[in-house]
Amino acid sequence: MVPARQGIPITELEYGQTSYIRVTIENSKGSWPGNTVYNCARGEHCGLPAFLPMDPFGSETRWIDVGSAGPMDVTFTVKGDDWITIEPSHGKIMRDASTDMRLRLSIDWSKAPKEGTGQIRLAASDSSNVTINVPVTNYERPSKGFSGHVEGDQFIAIEAGHTSRNASEGEYAFQELRGYGRTLSGLEMFPRSTQNFTIGHGPSIEYDFWTHSAGDALVNIQIGPSLNFLGTNKTLAFGVQIDQADPVIINPIPTEPLGFAIERPGQTPVAIGAVPKDWINVVKSEIRNVVFPVKFEDSGKHTIKLWGMTTGIIVERILFDMGGISSRAPAYLGPPESRRV
Repeated sequence: MVPARQGIPITELEYGQTSYIRVTIENSKGSWPGNTVYNCARGEHCGLPAFLPMDPFGSETRWIDVGSAGPMDVTFTVKGDDWITIEPSHGKIMRDASTDMRLRLSIDWSKAPKEGTGQIRLAASDSSNVTINVPVTNYERPSKGFSGHVEGDQFIAIEAGHTSRNASEGEYAFQELRGYGRTLSGLEMFPRSTQNFTIGHGPSIEYDFWTHSAGDALVNIQIGPSLNFLGTNKTLAFGVQIDQADPVIINPIPTEPLGFAIERPGQTPVAIGAVPKDWINVVKSEIRNVVFPVKFEDSGKHTIKLWGMTTGIIVERILFDMGGISSRAPAYLGPPESRRV
């Protein structure tokens, strides 16, 4: 038998029993019962597993995986506080892992506390017991008359096509390209030309959103792959304005080229194409992330406004991360769109 840890056995670190099931929760690599560096950083004397906080505007469920961990069939039951629902609430895990299952946890927000931590308890026939903490914040609905996206799970995700307002400037306006990009669509300024608007004077698109608290956040405006095609020393650009702050010019595409051909016998190094240095990663992921910090002085309603300055930029999504995106396992397409009210 291979010891759980190298070195001299320490009685207080030994397990009192052998468990034939393993319990894993959403956004964790750990499994319980047990102590590993995935359960907690120090890998011993780990506390109770805990879900990421839940609220009425985030994901409606969290999952719990229950699976086989040894040569014994095990039955189990799960119970929680009266405002927590787990489905299914019982099951049987076969030793060959053929009945490993995923449970779904949901919250009855009409009964949940304003803020606090509930618990669910799993008890198995092999005497295994796992208690899981369920932290919740029962936010109130936005004020009457608000229309827009609402923060949930500590982030806001907006599809570019779901604008609150879309204003044109002369013949120029943002138009939706349905089916473009990785999720819903993209918005691009038309007609395509070499026009370069002064910030604050071109066509614009706006998005209203609601935050539950003030503080710092990261904004990620996701745009489709594009190049600086307007000529020497001319870069694509758009403007960003949040609430009543002054609009800021964004030049999202680097001017530094991808690289140089340095092994050309008898010739001087030359740039490999007119593409930016990060082009390979942008093409592989089919998106360019334009990320910058923002600070919200107050909770409640906010507005982000994108100003069209040059054609050639296609906006796909807008993300505000208050910690909820960075704390979760990365997903290729990013988080689902936030709830709209």
